[in-house]
Amino acid sequence: MALLFMDGFDHYATADIVKKWSVNNGATIEEGTGRRGGNALKSAAGSGFVSKTLPFSVGTLICGFAFSPITAGFSDRNMFELMDGATLHLALRHNASTGMISVLLGSTVIATTTTSIAVASGYAYVEFKATIHDTTGAYELRINGVPALSASGIDTRNAGNASVNAVRIGNTGTNGHISLFDDFYACDSAGLTNNDFLGDVRIDTIFPNGAGTHQSWTPSTGTDHAALVDETAPNTTDYLTGGAAGTKETLGLQDLSVNGAILGIQVNNAVSKTDAGACTIKNLIRSGSSEASGQTFAPSTSYLYSSSIHEADPATGAAWLTAAINALEAGAEVVS
Repeated sequence: MALLFMDGFDHYATADIVKKWSVNNGATIEEGTGRRGGNALKSAAGSGFVSKTLPFSVGTLICGFAFSPITAGFSDRNMFELMDGATLHLALRHNASTGMISVLLGSTVIATTTTSIAVASGYAYVEFKATIHDTTGAYELRINGVPALSASGIDTRNAGNASVNAVRIGNTGTNGHISLFDDFYACDSAGLTNNDFLGDVRIDTIFPNGAGTHQSWTPSTGTDHAALVDETAPNTTDYLTGGAAGTKETLGLQDLSVNGAILGIQVNNAVSKTDAGACTIKNLIRSGSSEASGQTFAPSTSYLYSSSIHEADPATGAAWLTAAINALEAGAEVVS
């Protein structure tokens, strides 16, 4: 595995953040404030941050995100944190007066950039790579692709395990800061691709727009399956319901609006179960006649996103091409 998670914040509203992230007070989805006119995560005063648990713990993590400070607040504040449970290993802090970025071990500043991200200057793309270890730890910070800080052969483990299992983005202090975040990715150093800095990436969201090969789930109303799950933010008043184990549903998707290298795709299905007892599904994609599945996911009685990463086209085993994405079908299969 290399690419672990991504989010462009374009397919859901504030009320839906809890379907994908754990939320602290003050985090919202703001329409039209993203880098290309889409949505962004807004982190307001009063500890407005979100947390994401990774699929597994990693010793080295690389993350990137677009960052736009709107107001400086009245003190410095962390805007990104690498966590091991409740233990904070490393953090990035935006300095209120200078706009410079500091790297912290726990609560202690260990380095500060000489460049700055000024308030109200628009988006900058921030990337941070860190290896957690007592003596051979390392980190590197890049801003808009340019190395800004780095160190190696140091202590980067604050306590607990020498690994990261969750990340936080957004304000982590009640200090008046307001910031926007967009185009977030996380990857580890394993595998042959997407195992280092990805650079300034864009994350585009495409929605169902037609029937796919598998139409075995039951519509809540009518016969147009795609029309029940094509909303920009999930509308749970209409939906598709899976039946027996092995039941598949795939839908055609909108075309991409741009061409370029595609590092991977992430399928996001908002799902819940309707009764007591065990129930599991897995995300499903179909490229040509080839299919690939995500990991098994156990829905709860509240809607949550089942997300799966697919770095290669199952039809070719190689990187995705725009034409393949434009012909892709996505959906889900009932496991049990």
